[in-house]
Amino acid sequence: MSDLIVIGYPDEATAQNVWDDLVKLQYDYVVDLEDAAIIRRDRNGKLHVTTPAHHAPTWEQPASAGATT
Repeated sequence: MSDLIVIGYPDEATAQNVWDDLVKLQYDYVVDLEDAAIIRRDRNGKLHVTTPAHHAPTWEQPASAGATT
């Protein structure tokens, strides 16, 4: 049986820290991540989904992150 757990964070830095901790916990066999996705909304409201391969620590920023128009 699988469980779906969704957690929201107020900022990307906090989410990144939690992701890093989850990867460490999986490496130490404390948790077993069957699958994971990182979902964030950019300044224009568009959703971006990242599914890190093999749960490697990853935090991808689009090329336009932080860019102003």
